[in-house]
Amino acid sequence: MTTRISTAVYTCRFILLLAAAAVAQVPVTPLEGERYSDPWAVGEVGWIRADDGYAYLTADDFMIVLDVSDASAPAMVGRFEVDSGQPFLHGDRLFVATKDDRMEVFDVTDPAAAVRTHTFDLPVGPHDYAVDGDRLYLGGHYDLVVMDISDLGTPAELGRLAVTPGVCRVTARRPVVYLAKLGMQVIDCSDPAAPVEVAAMDAIMRGVVADDLGYFPTYTGFKVYDLSSPAEPTVLGSCGMAPYPIGIALDGRRAVVFRSNYVLSACDVSDPGAPVFLADLVPPGTVHGSPDGLAVTNEILVQAESEHLHTYDISNPQAPVARAKIVTDTPCGRFALAEPYAFVEKTRAGLLVLDLRHPTGPREVALVAPMDGFAPWRMIDGLLAGYAGTILELHDISDPLAPALAAELLQLSGGVLEHLSGTYYRLVPGDRFQVWTAPDPTVPSLAGETPLDTPDIGLAIREGMAVTWHADGFSVISIPMPAYPIVLYSQPSPQGDLTAVLLAGEHLYLSGNDFTLVYDLSPQGSLGLLGALPAGAGQPLFVREELLYTKPANDRLHVYDMTDPALPDLVFDGESPYPMTHWDLEGQRLYASEGIHGFAVYDNVPDGAATTVAGLSRAALHAPSPNPANPRTTLAFTLAQAGDGRLDIYDARGRLVATPLAGYLVEGPGTCTWDGRGDDGRALPSGVYLVQLQVGAQRWREKLTLAR
Repeated sequence: MTTRISTAVYTCRFILLLAAAAVAQVPVTPLEGERYSDPWAVGEVGWIRADDGYAYLTADDFMIVLDVSDASAPAMVGRFEVDSGQPFLHGDRLFVATKDDRMEVFDVTDPAAAVRTHTFDLPVGPHDYAVDGDRLYLGGHYDLVVMDISDLGTPAELGRLAVTPGVCRVTARRPVVYLAKLGMQVIDCSDPAAPVEVAAMDAIMRGVVADDLGYFPTYTGFKVYDLSSPAEPTVLGSCGMAPYPIGIALDGRRAVVFRSNYVLSACDVSDPGAPVFLADLVPPGTVHGSPDGLAVTNEILVQAESEHLHTYDISNPQAPVARAKIVTDTPCGRFALAEPYAFVEKTRAGLLVLDLRHPTGPREVALVAPMDGFAPWRMIDGLLAGYAGTILELHDISDPLAPALAAELLQLSGGVLEHLSGTYYRLVPGDRFQVWTAPDPTVPSLAGETPLDTPDIGLAIREGMAVTWHADGFSVISIPMPAYPIVLYSQPSPQGDLTAVLLAGEHLYLSGNDFTLVYDLSPQGSLGLLGALPAGAGQPLFVREELLYTKPANDRLHVYDMTDPALPDLVFDGESPYPMTHWDLEGQRLYASEGIHGFAVYDNVPDGAATTVAGLSRAALHAPSPNPANPRTTLAFTLAQAGDGRLDIYDARGRLVATPLAGYLVEGPGTCTWDGRGDDGRALPSGVYLVQLQVGAQRWREKLTLAR
């Protein structure tokens, strides 16, 4: 059985599977991921729209909301999943036209917690579009389409007008549409069923309309039009510049134009009859990207170029101030959890503090820059422990937004350190093993030590026992009392170089590039081989109850039932798209640092306390056969126990298209044949579909390809 960990930002990360009445329900996956990462680290930033101190950016399959009220510190306040597309802000609604000719609508009354409210199909694939009131104007290659969106649940096409074929840009001021193709067509849509062209203008690109004034780029600069009479647009003033502008943004009395030589220029338009060129905001060659990645709000200019984001304070356009340039090379490293906060190392940036409580996902609430180089390790008795270089530090986080240094434990600096039940265990590589008691974690005291004869570099511990290891072998150390650690024996690796060692309960896991062996390690130190994980099982991460979590070399996350170590049972095979550098598990929530890909939170991870392992291991949806299907296929499954269940088919967008089986399902094997048709009887198109079996609260999934 294979399932996917969805990754997006609380959407970051954080993921947002936002419930909305008018949106087809997206099936909940066994693992849901929420991710925090730099908004610019998800790929190339495309479109930007801005209003009232917030900027909305599209980047790959996410919409990122930035608070840019402080140009020197743009802060991500929201991130939500949306198909990559073109955004349009209209009041408290954000429209996004996606690449597959659909419109998604979000309520952004609270920009930090956008809610998807509606999704609907578009009658044409728009090059551009605009929204004004309850009208949606779509500029297609051959047509201008007018739609009624007064009821977003049932949008309706009202009319269309054939236009000159080609790429277009749309500006709207109801009931008039300004359509830029080879020139500017003025189209009156007073009768939406019969739009009619009433005038032409000297303009070449999308402009900005504010009240009765329009600002449009031309081949010689830009012009300001009086649009009070749609059939007779009148030029009030113009501002010449060369090279000509290809984009324009308006912020009160100031216009910012994006010129064809990649120069951003500011103009004063307080007098529309005499717009005045003020200054070039940045030198030629400094700005790249496109005019779609340009927005101005509250005298803050936001401009995107590929994977960089720039902000400028243009309150004095004669002396613009570059406030921030954010790039993608700031990966997440080690982290520590202190609910409801996560403290994450940001390489070369400082200590990132994330609030995990927000429904939109982990939210950045502080970046403690003076702690650059501090790598969080774990929480010890309410204190945040971590390393500044090789020095172990403890920080008081009673105020999580301003961690304060509580102690520097120089005596424990360097080497490999573990902590368990008020005791520090320290490996000085190739030298000795130490035990430090610390009822007060800030005042450790050396209780005992023992020399090592092997060049060990790794350490694993449990109560009364420790294992130190290096590539060629390992040592077992008994700790009957803190003052008397004793090396029981050292022995070579049983099979190739060791890359990881895990000690959990009475089981010792020795792992290399292509093996993981499971041993019984008794309290007396005797070692007995119990079994081995399948080839490719990957590095063991941790054990909870009887479940072992491993990270294979590919993009998977595996969970094995180790009730019988001689017969490890793979009970979960989920997709984890990025390598995990550090991880932790609390209940059914897995936290992971994923380097440049950010900080991820995965929900619904199977755990020993909350999951019926026997049910997981003995109940499964089998791979469809044949797959691909043309179009008929057999869906087989095996149930551990009887119950009400159903087999559902979802398309690639998560829409339920067919339910070939529903009702009471008996224990044991079962089958169902599906003919590739939806519940409405129509043949479904070729593509990838998701088959989901649900019995009670448990779900299993398989992918199915239709190839007609």
